[in-house]
This record gives sequence, structure tokens and C-alpha cells, in this order.
Amino acid sequence: MLALPGGDLPGEQPEGFSLTDLERIARENNPLMQIARLRVDAREGQRVQVELYPNTQVGYHATEVGNLDTVGAQGFFVRQQFPRPVKRKLDMAVADQAVERSRFDARSMEGRVITDVRLRFYEALVSRSQVQLATELVQISKQATVASKTLLEAERVGENVLLLAELELEKTHILLDNSGNQQYEAWRRLCASVGMDDLDVNTLVGSIEVLPLSMTWQEIHGVVMAESPELAAAHAGVAEWKLAVERAEKEIKPDLDVMLSLRHHNVTSDDIANIQVGFPIPFLNRNQGNIQAARANRTAAEQRVRQVELRLTDQMATTYRQYASARQQVERYQQQLIPRADRSISLVQQGYQNGQVDYLTLLSTQRTFFQIRLEYLKSLSQLHRNAILLKGLMLSGSLQQR
Repeated sequence: MLALPGGDLPGEQPEGFSLTDLERIARENNPLMQIARLRVDAREGQRVQVELYPNTQVGYHATEVGNLDTVGAQGFFVRQQFPRPVKRKLDMAVADQAVERSRFDARSMEGRVITDVRLRFYEALVSRSQVQLATELVQISKQATVASKTLLEAERVGENVLLLAELELEKTHILLDNSGNQQYEAWRRLCASVGMDDLDVNTLVGSIEVLPLSMTWQEIHGVVMAESPELAAAHAGVAEWKLAVERAEKEIKPDLDVMLSLRHHNVTSDDIANIQVGFPIPFLNRNQGNIQAARANRTAAEQRVRQVELRLTDQMATTYRQYASARQQVERYQQQLIPRADRSISLVQQGYQNGQVDYLTLLSTQRTFFQIRLEYLKSLSQLHRNAILLKGLMLSGSLQQR
């Protein structure tokens, strides 16, 4: 059973999960986190393999078998390849860069997980607020229905007014049901991003009305370009292919192949030692194809850096525009629209109960109140979503990663 945050004492009820709690759980349970670490381990294993010398060959060696009806020369041989030191050094340098690139890739994968957890966390907070808003609207509609019955009994309104109030109350129940279903969906998606089937508790510690810090385009663009692991991986790819080109060019110089054999010659009863040193002559094959391929891959890696920079800038342009618009909208809702909507619904409710306002005015005011509050929640959701993406270096979509 997963330990819940808080509640260290027996019988103590935990308040719920904070964003920090969920990020910690995701680091321990999300499979992409494990994949990221294992891919680094795999690259490090390949680096170890590159450093190893070729295995020594040993075997049986016989010559002149049948000479003068003897078994000829019988013995064994030892054979070893000796790669040139400059080649081994470059092989290890290429492998080191591959490990470095895999670490940046792992950081990207981990960043996607944490960003998705933060996105799902705030989506869950928004859905919770929508349920609260729908519940509040149901209560307002109930009060309007009760007031309509009272006015009908006093013969101050017709029966149709009560029917309209009851119909509106049923519609608000539908809104509440839909909001509850959206909240359940948001909770399940949050569980998926964390990597757990069920967190056992559906309470979250946090408020959507705690706004993120303001940021300018220049600030966030500079941060993303300086800290993006995707861009760092692209730069590591350039360094790796530069070394690969140099390594391909050094392949022209052949490695040495040394063989030592010891035999007993049964015809002469002599012990014989043979030493053989050989290397291929780079005449027909000067590694031209691999050199061309490495150079092409190096140029492609250089272009890849620029492509990543442009892609990040393109994504950030849209995200920052949505962030800036949402922040402006939230501020206007908080300072202007929400206070006026609250004041308006209060005045109209009181006026309707006293018979000073007709039902259609009350209905219109209720719908305006709900629409303003709902749009305020959407603006808050957009603000948090885009701020998280910008601060998360535009990394997301962890469940779609392979």
C-alpha cells in the first residue's frame, strides 16, 4: 500500500497529495523514468565494450602431415589483433559523447514526465473548481425554485414561472453530473501520469488561484535555449559525429595482426617457432563510403541543432501568446468581472425573493454569473498550463514517448 503524505501517527487522516508528493511518486513509479535511466545504463555498457581489446585467439596448428609417414609438425598458435592507439582513443571519445547524449535524452524524458504531472495536477484542480461552481449553481437554482413557489402561493407569479425554475434546476443538475465526470477523468489521467493505477485518495493540496510568477518573452526564451536538454542532446550529437568523421578517416591506417605458433617437427625432432605479423593494404578499400556517410551525418547533426532551436521558438511563440493572453484575462476577471458578477447575482436574488425582479431577469443573471465564473476557470487553466509548459522547457507528452 502506498504511504500517504502526512498522517504519520496511527489513525491520523492525511490531507491529500501536494504537487511535490506527486512528482516524487512519479520519479519512483513512472515507467518512462525507468526507461530513461536504463537507456543511459545501456550506453555506458557500450562504452565499456568499446574500451576492451579483441579477444586472443588460440588454436591447434599442424603442417606436413604424412611427410615420411609421420604426423609432421604438430603444435598450437596464439593470435592477437592490436588496434592502433589513435583508433581506440577515438572510439572511446565517440562512445563518451554517445553516453553524454543519452544523459540529455534521459533528462528530456524525465522532464516530460514531471511537466505532465504538473499539467494533470492543475487540470484536476480546475475540474474540482468546476464541480464546486456547478454545486453553487445548483444551490442558486434551488433558492430560485423555492422563491418561485412562495411567490406562486402569494399569487404574485404564474405557474409557468415555477415550471421554468424547476427546468433550470434540472439543467444545473446535468451540469453538476458532467462536472463530476470531468473530475473523475482528470483524476484518472493524473494517476496515469504519475504511474499508479490508483493513489487511494482523490484529494489534492493546492489552489488554482495561486498564480505563477510573471515572465517576459526574453526571459523565458533565454532560459529554454540555455537549459533545454533537447538542444543539449543535439549539440552532443554534433560533437559525436565530428569525432566519428575523424575516426572514419583514421580507419585507413591498418591494425596489426600478430600470430605466434609453436610446433614439434616429428621428421627432424626439432621444436619450431613461427611469428607472423600482417596488416591489410588499404588499396581497394580506403573506407571512402563510411567517411562520406560520417561527414553527411555530421552536417545533418549541425542542421539538427538549428532545427531544434527553430522548433522550440515556434512552439514557445504560440505558448507564450496563450500565456500572456490568459494572464491578462485572469487579472481582468479578478479585478473587474468576478466582483461585479457576485454583486449582481446577490442583488437580483434578493430582488426576486421580494417580488421586485421578474424571473427572466433572475435567469439571465444566473446564466451570466455561471458563464463568467466558468470562463474565469478556463483562463486560470490556460494560464497554469502554458506557464508550466514554458517553465518545463516545452517538454510534455510522456505517455506518447517510446
